[in-house]
Amino acid sequence: MEFREILKSELYALSPAPEDALWAEFVGILRGGGVIEKRGREIALSFRHRDLALIKKCATLTKKFYPETPYTITEQKKRGINPGSIYVLDLEIGERTLKELGFRDTLCLCGLLEKNGSYFVKGIFEARGYILEPTRGYHLEISLTSEEIAQLLLRHLERKGIPVRIRYFREEFRLYTKNAQHMGTLLGYIGASQSYLLLEKIRVEKLTLDELTGWVNCATSNLE
Repeated sequence: MEFREILKSELYALSPAPEDALWAEFVGILRGGGVIEKRGREIALSFRHRDLALIKKCATLTKKFYPETPYTITEQKKRGINPGSIYVLDLEIGERTLKELGFRDTLCLCGLLEKNGSYFVKGIFEARGYILEPTRGYHLEISLTSEEIAQLLLRHLERKGIPVRIRYFREEFRLYTKNAQHMGTLLGYIGASQSYLLLEKIRVEKLTLDELTGWVNCATSNLE
């Protein structure tokens, strides 16, 4: 199994946690990947993702925190570049819920970051995170459409000793790092301990191989 699949399985599993921690993760998922849509007089929050496991997890958390909120899960087929299935979770919500989820005011998100920052960042990463297969190279990024959320997340990670950079690309604000140690620290922070250990194993093996290759090249040059 590839590293990314191991990481997804670890993150998407709904592990036992305090209710306020699960709420922070739920808000992170929806605030990171949710889009507000007006449908006549109704307001819907739409969350799209390629992984059905994350959609089901989000639906489970919806039933936990908003048991009276109607929701639907649909599948859409995408053609062209990166074809495949995209799963859509639609929630029928109101203004009060949007405020609770931080869509109208990010002040409530500051409180979540102070108390359950690791779970909120986990939710954001589940919804909008990407990591390159470590055997090919080191690259981790989180893509967000909101500059305010991106800056909020950037400052929080820096306070936790996880420096990342930010760039604007294709109408998104992308937080990224190409440092393997910082990647591992972030994975450990959001609770992906198994993936963190695997990343460290890959990093040590690559360092050892690079040192061995350098020694062999040096010895070969000396012999010549």
